[in-house]
Amino acid sequence: MSMKLLPVEGALVDAMISLADGPWTRQAVERAFVERGWIRADDVGTVRVPWQTGHEDWPKLDLPAASGSGAGDPDGAGWQLDLGAPPPDEDSGEAGAADHSFVALPFALLWPPLVAEGVDDDGDDNDDEDDLDEDFSAEWIRYPDAGPAEFEAEFRRVRGLVEDRIGPPTRTVGDLTAGWVREIWDRETMALTLSIEDDITTYSHYDHIALGVWSAAAAGKVDGIEDA
Repeated sequence: MSMKLLPVEGALVDAMISLADGPWTRQAVERAFVERGWIRADDVGTVRVPWQTGHEDWPKLDLPAASGSGAGDPDGAGWQLDLGAPPPDEDSGEAGAADHSFVALPFALLWPPLVAEGVDDDGDDNDDEDDLDEDFSAEWIRYPDAGPAEFEAEFRRVRGLVEDRIGPPTRTVGDLTAGWVREIWDRETMALTLSIEDDITTYSHYDHIALGVWSAAAAGKVDGIEDA
């Protein structure tokens, strides 16, 4: 087993809360990305965010290093946002965000996943090493002997950072015994989420912990399961 982390602290939590509290339009969200230094406009002022254009796409936006200065490590996946479909345009007249319009920041990876094939009765994985580890940059802090307890402790640590700012979650979906859970803080039409889920972009090679911003209606839907 192993775990790797990107060091999420209060400033990033504040940034995700601000996204959930701000207008959920394409222009407002992309403007927030620019203001935070997450992306730069081109020479004519155009911001090119790789929003999802189809269900087969899993786009990511590479972010600068957490220090905010310079680009991230070019040798592998580092700080990245997972992106869904674009928010509605300001002038579209659309009411609210679509279910698949979201921004998520994965910051912890556990191998093997909490519920995974290839794990024997003693909880030991039958493979000797994480064969995707080299695909991730040096920005990730490696804990080669960490397992579910340390992974869940990181989830609780970041949940504490959120609760210090906006109180306890308004609802919870999922259960760790099933391998996933999502805490939800409703923020009017949008919601901030903190989740342990399959890392879809690695075809569930990992479980990840992520902070996300979704529509309030979509926040409780995970793999077709909807909160009561």
